[in-house]
Amino acid sequence: MSTAFFDATNNAQLRSCLFEVRETKSSGRGVFALQDIPKGTALIEASEPVAWVIYDEYAKEVCAQCYAYDRGRTWKMRDNAKGIVFCSHDCQVAWLTKSPEDECIAREEIQKLLKKKHKSTDQIIDKNAHRPSVEEIEQYWELAERTAQDIRACRLSLGATKKQRKAMQNAQDAVIEEPYLMWYIFEGLVRARSDVEGWRSLEQLAVNTQPYKELSDLARSTQVYLSLLAVVPKTFLPYVTQVLIRSLEGHSSVNVFGLRSLDERGEIGDAGSECFGYGLWPVASYWNHSCAPNVQKKRTGRMWRFWANNDIAKGQELCISYLGGDERSMEVVDRKAQLKDVWGFDCACSKCLDNN
Repeated sequence: MSTAFFDATNNAQLRSCLFEVRETKSSGRGVFALQDIPKGTALIEASEPVAWVIYDEYAKEVCAQCYAYDRGRTWKMRDNAKGIVFCSHDCQVAWLTKSPEDECIAREEIQKLLKKKHKSTDQIIDKNAHRPSVEEIEQYWELAERTAQDIRACRLSLGATKKQRKAMQNAQDAVIEEPYLMWYIFEGLVRARSDVEGWRSLEQLAVNTQPYKELSDLARSTQVYLSLLAVVPKTFLPYVTQVLIRSLEGHSSVNVFGLRSLDERGEIGDAGSECFGYGLWPVASYWNHSCAPNVQKKRTGRMWRFWANNDIAKGQELCISYLGGDERSMEVVDRKAQLKDVWGFDCACSKCLDNN
């Protein structure tokens, strides 16, 4: 394999002498070869996600630092107060080295919130199963922002009103139906605070202005916003904003990578791979999809590597597969339905057009 790859470890804007990002006719932006690229040529490396999360059921089985997963084995090095585990002492030290004290306190407060026996509160929720319109999204966030102002006032003022104290208490007592969503949003806010350039690279990606599939998804998101405001240290409050959260969710909707148990073996032969979480690597998110991809990807720890899966001609689009594990062996109808449901597009790659 060639070693002339583009190093994207700092989440810089994607560019290389081998390819460029430009607009496509039907798929937004895509990556196109500027010259003939031989099979095996390394293309990019992307080392740090802007946000990531491990699903609750895998929380004791996936290392928080390197995402190591060993067939469901529970790692013994745990930090129960923060809800994370490590595969080794080195990973634990690496994690603590890059985590400021207030970030550690925030994780502990979030973990306490998620473990509490919650009483019912008057959440903003509607169980109607339809995708919220832009107007509904704005309405929900506007209502949440009014409550957020009360919570901020309660936390920052010595003379909080009864209304402000009630808003604070409700946020602390709220039921968080999807804990992984809270952790994902928190990780994104941590990165927004610590890596301005990395966050800017996120905002260069395609954005979905309607990222919520149902009104209940929207309600959960606004509740996470309010609950984070109520529990994180005051030093975090400037970063817990609806602007940052909505930007993260809008960009994540169409750009995240699943974290799978067999990622480190590469894409070939990973049927049966378990998906234990997901993350967002902005510089690795410009590839469009093909069910017959000419770019292959592999994750090693936190780093994704991409290389040419076959010879690629100058001017040809470079594509990866958005499907993982057993999904790639689906029949064309089921495969297209999966892509439509998860990613929101009708696949028209050569393999689908040939009904293969």
